Amino acid sequence: MHGAVVLEDSRRTWSGTELWRATLGLAAWLRERGVGRGVRVGIELPRSADAIVAILATLVAGGSYVPLDPALPVSRRRRLAERAGC
Repeated sequence: MHGAVVLEDSRRTWSGTELWRATLGLAAWLRERGVGRGVRVGIELPRSADAIVAILATLVAGGSYVPLDPALPVSRRRRLAERAGC
């Protein structure tokens, strides 16, 4: 690890450099799949470092994120995603 811990969960800790690298990598992947200004991305993850990376990457890619609680029934999450235009 390089630098101070800026994020941690039960699985690992992240330095600022590690968080930024993961964010940029996922943002590039999202852009390749069409995420950009005006595109909404549904994020269905439990509260975790992975969720933070996904949120940041979506914003860096230019999109906006829609949190979808994985504890909700699938049909409810699907309706929420459809209504939000994910």
